[in-house]
Amino acid sequence: MKESETDEEYLISMARGYQKTDPYFTKSWMLTAKTLFPENFGIQYEAYCLAADSGNIKEASSYLEEMFRKFPSEHRLWDEVYKIANALRADTLDAEATFLRDMFNHLPTASQHDILLSIAEHCMDTAEHCRLMLLLLRKFPEKVVEHGVKLIDTLQMAEKHSHCQTPLNQFRKLLVCDVAPLVLKLGVELPVKQTYRLIHKCIEFYTMFIYAPNRNKLDLFMKSSLEGGGGGSSTEGGGGGASEAELWRQLCSFVACAGRRLRWELSELLQEPLSLLQEAHWQRIRALLLARPAAPVPTDLSAGAAVDAEELLAAQHKQVFYCTIVIFLHSLYNYGKHINPSWFPGATNDIQCILLEGPRWMNPGAEPPKHKKRKVEAEGKEAEPPALTVSKCVPAESAVVLTQSFLTAIRCWSILQYLKKELARLSQHIHLEEWPWFQSFLIESLIYQDQPKEAVAKLYKIIESTSDQATKNKVNLQLASCFHSFGESSAACSKLLDVVCSLPETSVAASATPYHTPEGLHRKPERKLVFACYDRAEVLCFCMKTLITCFKDKVLMQFSRDDLALGHLIVMTQYDWPEEEPLFRKLLEVIKKQGSFCYGLFFNYLISVLFLRVDGELNFAACLEAYML
Repeated sequence: MKESETDEEYLISMARGYQKTDPYFTKSWMLTAKTLFPENFGIQYEAYCLAADSGNIKEASSYLEEMFRKFPSEHRLWDEVYKIANALRADTLDAEATFLRDMFNHLPTASQHDILLSIAEHCMDTAEHCRLMLLLLRKFPEKVVEHGVKLIDTLQMAEKHSHCQTPLNQFRKLLVCDVAPLVLKLGVELPVKQTYRLIHKCIEFYTMFIYAPNRNKLDLFMKSSLEGGGGGSSTEGGGGGASEAELWRQLCSFVACAGRRLRWELSELLQEPLSLLQEAHWQRIRALLLARPAAPVPTDLSAGAAVDAEELLAAQHKQVFYCTIVIFLHSLYNYGKHINPSWFPGATNDIQCILLEGPRWMNPGAEPPKHKKRKVEAEGKEAEPPALTVSKCVPAESAVVLTQSFLTAIRCWSILQYLKKELARLSQHIHLEEWPWFQSFLIESLIYQDQPKEAVAKLYKIIESTSDQATKNKVNLQLASCFHSFGESSAACSKLLDVVCSLPETSVAASATPYHTPEGLHRKPERKLVFACYDRAEVLCFCMKTLITCFKDKVLMQFSRDDLALGHLIVMTQYDWPEEEPLFRKLLEVIKKQGSFCYGLFFNYLISVLFLRVDGELNFAACLEAYML
């Protein structure tokens, strides 16, 4: 024994000396030391370390429990219990972490609870305290009633006082993805206002996270924010690399669960496939929006009765708003992802689409288009919806998702217009107006609802603020579509020619039938819209069809003679030959009736020899000789 050693240190050194050669001798020395010095932390801690080194889970857990009861203020003990807490939160475990977790699980349940609670209470960092309390609640769900509401309040206050600039912060993540779902799932009663606040915060967080342009970095941040130094947490909520579909499922699940706690009758809608809601579902939403609470009985003239009626009305509106906004945001996401995948991170598809209205007068035998906007039928019903189809450049499954999501978003948006106060508040928080897919939706919803003049106003704002040629081309295509729909053929042709002159050269393989078959309607719709692929071949086809229709209006419906327009129309029939042969024949009849025809540019634009001889019945070259003199 060295002179500088204490008796305790000597006993410990002797036990250590025989650890590898004679474990029983080591235990004898430690038993002697514990008997002589029962209140010495160093000896108790050394006994724990020797048991841990030998992998003896039972002895180590016993020593740990005894130390925690006798020496709750020792720093070395707290270092060890923090290591245990990190091991309990770790996603992957090494040998040491596995031992620590097994040892902790070997402790009596009451000791496990007391240790975790003490660790959390001693933690000075608010975020770490909340993570440890979450660990406690997951380990002991029966304690959620005792600690859950307080933990929610702590997280809300921490986020407020940390002055976070975005909902994407560690406090919000813990609140809406981990703590609040656990509290709601176990049926803990929360104040109504607090439940609404949680729903609002949840929608903000998930929406911002899904749409974040730097998702990969955020995944790492959100995951590391839960790790707390030595370990991670396999959380149920967002972050940690969850797929977008899973994130939407979590959002819907949270709002539906909170809605059930609030006794919402619409909460079940969030469990349906959100883009497949039936007409009966929409009727329920609209009925609840427009319903008014029953008036108080005449004998009850108290202010409280009136307040209750107002609160009931506000609760109805909140129910409609939160259910509808979740469905809208999900539909808007699917719509934007299929319209322009480049708006979203990690997109593998580069096919972009644009909503265009086909010329309303598509064959020579049809009546000329009526440009007067028709919103309501004579019998007071809503006008027949237009036929909506999608380019075959888009896979059939994606085409179905696009059309269903677009139509669902339109119906949601019309409902949200009754709730502008709530909508404005959420829109400001999630920066809705800054999303390019939202601006695209606003324009294309106006086109779909036959409001071309309103769409034109928004389109001009976009074209004034962009230098991207592809964006300008898309805007000009939709401007041409709108101009033609309300009879401005000259303006439509001008925009189409601008597009034709600036189209990219690349093109995808064309389909024999360019568009998917639209969903069946009870009667033939007056209007036909298509999500066309932004591709040279398909855009040229649309431009030519629309130009032909515009010139056809001018040539066949005007009383004055216009050989230049007639000649332009003749050469354009070559583009889709022999589809345009009936029109070509009709134009020849016009020439015959005129008695003369002059169009000196004809041979400059001759690209098809086939249409010079039509079924052997008429030699068009002979007509040229007769009428182009």
